[in-house]
Amino acid sequence: MQKKQHHREASQPKLHIIVLAAGTGSRLRPHTENLPKVMIPLPDGQPLLGHTLSLLVKDPLVGDIIIVGGYEYDVLRCYVETQWNGRCQTVFNPDYAVKGPVYSVLRGLEQCPVGGFVAIMNGDTWFSRSALGRVTSMTADAVGATLLFGLRATELAADDIKILADEDRIQRVGKGIDGAQMISAGCCLLPPRAIARLRRILTFIESGHHQEVETWHEALNHLLESGETIEFRSLPRDEWQEIDDEGDLAKLAHRMSVCRKADTT
Repeated sequence: MQKKQHHREASQPKLHIIVLAAGTGSRLRPHTENLPKVMIPLPDGQPLLGHTLSLLVKDPLVGDIIIVGGYEYDVLRCYVETQWNGRCQTVFNPDYAVKGPVYSVLRGLEQCPVGGFVAIMNGDTWFSRSALGRVTSMTADAVGATLLFGLRATELAADDIKILADEDRIQRVGKGIDGAQMISAGCCLLPPRAIARLRRILTFIESGHHQEVETWHEALNHLLESGETIEFRSLPRDEWQEIDDEGDLAKLAHRMSVCRKADTT
């Protein structure tokens, strides 16, 4: 059984990860006064980024891990070089303060080997071990479509990245979408063809040939318009948590406690 599992993992293409970590975290002051948002300590004392990387580096399906920083970049770079040297790399987005995270995605894609699969994930989101494992294990299923992970929801907050879909086939992504049935978990898995198209689209946006967008999710709408298929995949609500303010940290403390109990049973 172990030989079969090892063969399956060896035969799957490596998945490269882009972690978006350039944000200032203004709603988490004073925690982020001198720290990138992804470096704030979790309830267990570990930095948020450290939690994510500790899970990804152990996954045999994961190849390169690229962390795109901006705010307090030297702190981020020093942490990664000291704690994760040789396994992860950092890239600086000089436009983090004046342009949206779409440019962080482009800076990350520029570092990814051509022809591989890529997962883009928000660095300010906590994911459980189970959630990240679910994302990476779907690499083989992403051959024909980009996969956007999230939650089916009936109550949508104004700040949520919303998803409008026909069953599991996504029609539009972004804020202020009427009739949206889902919210994004800030994680997307792209096959090689979609990555090549997305790079071209982001380059056109940067050069002014496409309409400016505020979030990297909105760039996916250009991908849809180019003919790519994007499908919705569910991540249970108790397995991820976006961290924007003190209230989110309090919710996360409870969520991590539940996950710890589940991992030991």
